[in-house]
Amino acid sequence: MEQPALDPQLDEEIANIRKEIAALKTRRSILTSTLLSSSAIQSRITKHITPPTSRKTCRKNSKSHPLLPLLRSQTTHNATNIYRTLTSTTAFKVLDPDPHAVDSGRVLGIRIDIFDRDRFVQPYYVLLNCPWPASQDLRVHRHTVPAFVGLQKLATRWLPVPKEQGQGQGRAEEEAGDADTSTTAPLALQTNVRAQSLPRFVKTLRAELVHHHKRVTAIERLQEELKSTKSSLNQSRQTSESGFSVAAINMLDTTGRELELQFTDGALGRVKVGKKGEIEGAVVRPPNAGDDTSKQGLGKRKADIERRIIGLDGGGRIEGLLERMMA
Repeated sequence: MEQPALDPQLDEEIANIRKEIAALKTRRSILTSTLLSSSAIQSRITKHITPPTSRKTCRKNSKSHPLLPLLRSQTTHNATNIYRTLTSTTAFKVLDPDPHAVDSGRVLGIRIDIFDRDRFVQPYYVLLNCPWPASQDLRVHRHTVPAFVGLQKLATRWLPVPKEQGQGQGRAEEEAGDADTSTTAPLALQTNVRAQSLPRFVKTLRAELVHHHKRVTAIERLQEELKSTKSSLNQSRQTSESGFSVAAINMLDTTGRELELQFTDGALGRVKVGKKGEIEGAVVRPPNAGDDTSKQGLGKRKADIERRIIGLDGGGRIEGLLERMMA
């Protein structure tokens, strides 16, 4: 039996219809969420479901009203978002199913929520346990924090190991497996161990994560701004007259601490970004400066552009980089 011939035009129409359906579903979800979040709409729906004159007689019918599950779901969603926005960190208790886990499997979990670009990013989790029977001090057991944040350093500072527990560290580290066991230091280094501070640990860790997301977001917006600026200049054909010479902005690492600027004339710049988004330093070399291996050639730099990047007062940030370059 012969298969029907494929019609590319028909396939394209079907694909477009599917895209339109997906877009309409998304719009419907947004509109539903917006309407159900309004206190006025919620009040009207509640009055419609249970009118004052017949509240008792309509109680059974109101439970099966199609709008009621949507209203409850949206109310719960709104409350969750408000909680995550205001608290930003949540502590919870879990039980390790491993029968050989320390402290009878009791684990304290910390959830860190970060709001970035009009949405909540994937939460970060830190699990802590207490491997020392004679102490209530905690140790990092598992976590989902990226390595470049430096959780080990923060744990060493704010969750130091009690010095009297030096003999039991080997077994505890063995139990932790691939966890962040380096938070436990040798007994010889624990002569002046201070008390642990879990609130300071969580607060500092969240601050590091927030700084990271803000840096990356600022760089991404800078790249979007560069693309938009180049497009508008190309349309008006004013690229050469405006003196704008930045061709590309690249992030050299996942932390957003180092940037590479490529210029239209072939010059190359390196920018060092501080933890909070401030620009700490910049080096811009002219085209083919790397080909000249002499001392004079390696020392060639574009000081005027470097000053623009850093800022005349030395307080430049990522956010205003393109504005300073076009000034």
